[in-house]
Amino acid sequence: IPNNINNIDEEEDKLPYFDQNNITTCRAFLDAKRKLRLVLSNTTTLPKSLDLINYKESLNNNDNKHHQKEAINGNDDVGENSSTRKIADAEVLALQQMLHLFLADSINSRDRKQAAQIREVLREQRQRLCYTLYLQQSQSTLLQFKYCLEKMNNRFVRNLELTSECLVEMLVRFHLQKEDLYLKQFVQNFQNLHVQDEKVELVSSTLRILCDQLLTDPIWHFATEENLDYARKCMERSLMAQIYVYALFPNADADYYRDEVLSKSIRQLSSLLSVDHPDLAIPKCLHAECPWSSAQAELNIINAYKSPRDKMNCISRCCETIENLIVLSAGRVTSSADDILPILVFVIIKANPHALLSNLQFIDSFYASRMQGSVQENVKNLTDKNINRI
Repeated sequence: IPNNINNIDEEEDKLPYFDQNNITTCRAFLDAKRKLRLVLSNTTTLPKSLDLINYKESLNNNDNKHHQKEAINGNDDVGENSSTRKIADAEVLALQQMLHLFLADSINSRDRKQAAQIREVLREQRQRLCYTLYLQQSQSTLLQFKYCLEKMNNRFVRNLELTSECLVEMLVRFHLQKEDLYLKQFVQNFQNLHVQDEKVELVSSTLRILCDQLLTDPIWHFATEENLDYARKCMERSLMAQIYVYALFPNADADYYRDEVLSKSIRQLSSLLSVDHPDLAIPKCLHAECPWSSAQAELNIINAYKSPRDKMNCISRCCETIENLIVLSAGRVTSSADDILPILVFVIIKANPHALLSNLQFIDSFYASRMQGSVQENVKNLTDKNINRI
């Protein structure tokens, strides 16, 4: 038996005292466990002042109240992390107090062996405190590095998407240059048509033919579905840019002056309109975000786009901004179309974008079949009811 004990001691001596890769199996960890087991096995009764179970339960009760307050304020993660740290710190403090009490009891009873063991445990605990702080600081640094790497990765992915879109747009432009005569004939045919349904059909058929021709080009054989979808968008933008004025104002000056009259009426109405107007019926809990400037900013750039898809996306972003502001001000999880529509009317009146009615009719003519969701309902209600009332 003594030979076996000596062999075990020799094997332990070969191991490093502290191994960062194997913390739970290194000699330092085993030594600390052995010392704690030895000290705690010699205790008789635990004083009531250091009843860890009752202390931890009381701490959990207090922490639950704090966690409920944090949840109400929307800080669930922060509250959970802080509560975990508080429990850990409280347990360490309680253990230190218990060891100091046992040390005092050993000194009073002149048990020098147990007193020496307790002093050794306290000394190692003080030494490990510095290393614990070092580990916490290292963890904080690593989390910062992780956040920076995630941000850089997202930026890299976005730059890759932008580069791919620029390349697709350039290839579409090269393809349309080969179809120059066909596009000129398309513009002439569009100008000669007077019925709106015929114009819509001509645009749809021409766009379909150009997309089919694009797919036959060998350079697009290995394109991804995302690239092909963006190529169709670029094709639609280029096609609508050539007929934009004729499609937006099919009746020429009559439509232009009609938009001017509407814009003047909206401008006069805007000077008199307030957020608490009874006809709008905007709930008072949503008045804090008035005048919804970010939604107005989205709507004011609608004339920068030439395709009906992009104009529709502009209105969609405006509605999404309003929805986000409703959730922010009212504390709701979601918002309905009934909440968005009165605010959308207020935003349109205050923003008063140029050629508003022509833009809505342009979208309704060339994009109505592709509209879906709540945005379709909002645009339909806007054109059928509110614009006519204005």
